[in-house]
Amino acid sequence: MAALPRCFLSCSFQPADKGVLTFFKNLLKETFEVLTAESEDETDVRTKIFPKIRASRAVFVIFSRRDKIASSKKWTAPPDVLIEAGFALALQHEVFGFLEEGIDERQQGLLSSTLSDRNTCVRSCR
Repeated sequence: MAALPRCFLSCSFQPADKGVLTFFKNLLKETFEVLTAESEDETDVRTKIFPKIRASRAVFVIFSRRDKIASSKKWTAPPDVLIEAGFALALQHEVFGFLEEGIDERQQGLLSSTLSDRNTCVRSCR
């Protein structure tokens, strides 16, 4: 049996996001060997995370809500997720983004321009 192609799943490891992470891992494992950062404590991006992204055929990014934007009903995405998405785009990987309801696309610069032009960006709710 041939090895499955690899994908990187960029996501938050906050307890509130565990169900979403499990859902996507289970969905993707049918088609890909799913690589992740393993935990939020994996802080050495250049040696631990970037090689996993480099080795992946596609990158799936879950833009979950992290911080509420003052005087707004909108939220920011986790900074690590934005870094991982940006790195994947710089490598010209296929990037598929899933936005939790309330994420402010305008605050996430790469979402409004790059993802909508070349890749797929899907709105999703919990």
